Amino acid sequence: PVLVGALRPVLVLPRNLSIGGTSDQLRLSLLHELAHAARGDTRFGTLAGLAWAVWYFLPPLWWVGRQMRLDQEFLADHLAASALGGPPTG
Repeated sequence: PVLVGALRPVLVLPRNLSIGGTSDQLRLSLLHELAHAARGDTRFGTLAGLAWAVWYFLPPLWWVGRQMRLDQEFLADHLAASALGGPPTG
């Protein structure tokens, strides 16, 4: 699944995942994407894309943008795993 849209995010589910995947895989994928929606990650991604377009000549901005996307993925994974009863964090 993928979440698209900055102002009104929409969840797109590929047909092969809904047919061939297990229910646990589907649930984890949906929880991951819903975590992105709840945190507003699509809006930040759009803002980062605009910043890259304007300040394309600043390599540190590229690093910050990549790090932001990586952090968003880790946080969405953590929230999805927590919702499924993942390992406790300490």
